[in-house]
Amino acid sequence: MTSRRFAPSTSNPDAILLIQRALTTCVGCRTSWRLDKRRGWKHGAPANTECTAQAERTELREIAARRSK
Repeated sequence: MTSRRFAPSTSNPDAILLIQRALTTCVGCRTSWRLDKRRGWKHGAPANTECTAQAERTELREIAARRSK
């Protein structure tokens, strides 16, 4: 018996757009990421607001750094 790989149907362009949007949306603040050719993925939120997911990641890194000392 062969295993099958399940993939979304490519015949529905709306489904493709939804999937792409879901893959490029920030989990923390629901703003979209955009691809900058020189810098890679860049957050689409305004510069004066900080994404909660980014803040959580930064906080976790700081905690891990303190524990490893």
